[in-house]
Amino acid sequence: MTKLAELKAAYAASTQGEWWEDDDGFVAAGHGDSYRTVADARCDVAPFSDANTEFIALAHNNMAALLEAVERLEAMQRVIGELASMNPFLRDVFDTNKAVLEKLK
Repeated sequence: MTKLAELKAAYAASTQGEWWEDDDGFVAAGHGDSYRTVADARCDVAPFSDANTEFIALAHNNMAALLEAVERLEAMQRVIGELASMNPFLRDVFDTNKAVLEKLK
């Protein structure tokens, strides 16, 4: 399984909806007064605890858009690959995109 497939599966299996840091430093998810803790990213060294929970919430809340961007890049890459032999600039774009996408394998 590629890193991208693994990430998609993990995101799909996670608690959906917006996540945030609650007043106790846990990562929470839910709606209004009805929410639950989904992760405990606290650590004993300040300010890392706040940074950890903020990062986890931000990563989850933006994951759908990030996955969509990668899917679009993959689709563009297929088209660029077909045209790259005719245009040196597109070959450079293809190679750059390829290097980025290889990191997700």
